[in-house]
Amino acid sequence: MNVAISLAARADLRGIGDYIAAFDPVRGRRFVSALITAVFELGDMPRAFPLLPEFEHRGIRRRSWRGYLIIYRVMQDRVVVLRVLHGARDYNLLLIPDEWIT
Repeated sequence: MNVAISLAARADLRGIGDYIAAFDPVRGRRFVSALITAVFELGDMPRAFPLLPEFEHRGIRRRSWRGYLIIYRVMQDRVVVLRVLHGARDYNLLLIPDEWIT
């Protein structure tokens, strides 16, 4: 299944890379590259990861990866990655834009 990355998730990935690169540029590039690989692996088995209980009525799922949460939704023809957040963040406090649910 194809994987699409939302603008918000792209910004998240850039922010993660920038943060890590501030301490170690090589590690930052490697980490984000591996994280992007994990994102695209969702296309192989998109329903393998759990629904978020608070948003299961919207079909929103999460994959945990090295302390980060890949928040995504399985559509009929593709997987849409909505956000990539550090696991310590409370995603319940984030507003869910309308484009997540259409």
